[in-house]
Amino acid sequence: MKDIEAININARELLIGYSKKQRIVSYLRTFSFLFFLIEMFRYLKIGNVFELIIGIILLFAFLFFVYKSSNITNSILFFENIKKVCIEINDEGKNDFDDASIRSDINHPYSYDLDIFGNNSLYQKINRCQTDIGKDRLSFFLLNHLLLIDDIINRQSAIKELSSKVEWSIRFLALTKSIKSSNSNLKSILNWRLHCSKLKLNKKLVTVLLIVVPVFNIFWITYAIIIKSPIFSSLMFLLSILIFTIINKVYDKSIKSIYASVDTKVIGLKGYSDLFLLIENEIFTSSNNSNLQRKVIKNNTIKASLLVKKLSGLIDSYENINIPFFGSILNIIFLWRLQFASKMEKFIFENNTEIPKWFESVAEFEALICFGLFSYKNQEFVYPICTEDSETMKASNLSHPLLNIKTRVANDFCVKQNNNVTIITGANMTGKSTFLRSIGINMVLAMNGCPVCADSFYFRPISIFTSMRTNDSLSDGSSYFNSEIKRLKLLVDKLNNNESQFIILDEILKGTNSVDKLKGSEMFLQKIISVKSLMNCVIATHDLDLTKMENDYPNNVNNLCFELHNKNGHFEPDYKLTKGVTKSMNAIDLMRKNNIID
Repeated sequence: MKDIEAININARELLIGYSKKQRIVSYLRTFSFLFFLIEMFRYLKIGNVFELIIGIILLFAFLFFVYKSSNITNSILFFENIKKVCIEINDEGKNDFDDASIRSDINHPYSYDLDIFGNNSLYQKINRCQTDIGKDRLSFFLLNHLLLIDDIINRQSAIKELSSKVEWSIRFLALTKSIKSSNSNLKSILNWRLHCSKLKLNKKLVTVLLIVVPVFNIFWITYAIIIKSPIFSSLMFLLSILIFTIINKVYDKSIKSIYASVDTKVIGLKGYSDLFLLIENEIFTSSNNSNLQRKVIKNNTIKASLLVKKLSGLIDSYENINIPFFGSILNIIFLWRLQFASKMEKFIFENNTEIPKWFESVAEFEALICFGLFSYKNQEFVYPICTEDSETMKASNLSHPLLNIKTRVANDFCVKQNNNVTIITGANMTGKSTFLRSIGINMVLAMNGCPVCADSFYFRPISIFTSMRTNDSLSDGSSYFNSEIKRLKLLVDKLNNNESQFIILDEILKGTNSVDKLKGSEMFLQKIISVKSLMNCVIATHDLDLTKMENDYPNNVNNLCFELHNKNGHFEPDYKLTKGVTKSMNAIDLMRKNNIID
């Protein structure tokens, strides 16, 4: 397996070679055209047939070099895209802000609190998608993690396989980058469905006309040639025009409707043809990837790339009627427009349900490739073990995947039983919120089949719910406290509906006085401990009195903390999680250090 740098170097070397070929072909194309003009001038001047033959040969040579130049240009574009994709993978989204911020939804169960979207987010780190349908599918995965063990294991297998197919993945993304630049107006899978409400041309009468009229025209033309009668020929030709005019008037609207339904999409389909071919020709062993591959192979026999080629051929043949004079003759004698409009309609009805599957395959492959490259780039991460028999979560050396490997601090963490509440205390800036997000974001990765930032990670699938960044809203008149109450009400409703939840809370009820905050927090934790649905909660707080709940609920409440340590007269955090309740505070010290107070 080539590494990314080797692929990048190989692309640069091939670009140098193709650039040289392009220059040579460009010269040959120019010279062949100039000599063609010279030979045709000489033929017209002296009338030598030999000059005409040479001129025709040079014309074919010119057309060949035009074709060759086009292929080389496409190859140059492809390898330029290979280079760009390699750079994007190595940058891990640092220079790609995209439109990720608009995907954040403060009402989502966890995405806003866990930095799933936005700048310096999980999406930004993982996303290498080039198409809108790929970005949408990746967003969907991150917003809707899996909950069934078999689904998670299958997704894991797919990601592991793609992480070993780095060169194939980069070629895939390079092809989608070309599509991105040429088909920006085609944004969703639904837009790819070819529209034709019902069969209009594939009826018995049309079938008979498409056979009888061309046969009739060929017969009278042949007969006219034999008898050499100008009057007969003229009359029969006028009759053919009349027949054509009547048929055209009857079916013209249907023909135009069918052509319009495919004309705007066929260029885009052509652009995806190489991508379909790449998927069709690869060998996959994981069931997930194999199923995606089957979506681009109709009935396991007819490949999407060949169907696109067939549709493209039908469009090209249909458009031959635009050739001056020749196209009109074809249309009158063979009912050319009707012939190929009928074939296009038949193609639509035979393949209309297949086309969305092709793009579902592309979108999902593109999203899974992002996960695969994330795995490849973070080989120190571990694939979690998912089982119903394990604790809700047990991790060793767990850390935040978005933090720098040189500076992040890892911690062990375990939730052993149901209806458990872990209360985490600590002074300001000791790592409480970062640790909460480390738990949440790694759970999101785990339930998407991705590796996690830990040495080992066992978990049971469960829905995630967070309340860490509650905002007030001027637009709907909601106060900060009211917004927080609504958030907690949503959580309680989920629990009452018997929806299992892994809950992450950071300093709840911040918008009220300290007495209400403590009492309300105690009563809320008592409430969720008592529910019948499966629940685990991790809560960070500065209310040290809240930790006394461990005395009243020794089987349900567990206290952990982050401490400050005196280093040369300064209290500094080590970001290590320990058992118990914090004994250190630093708010006054921080205020003095920043010259806020004396």
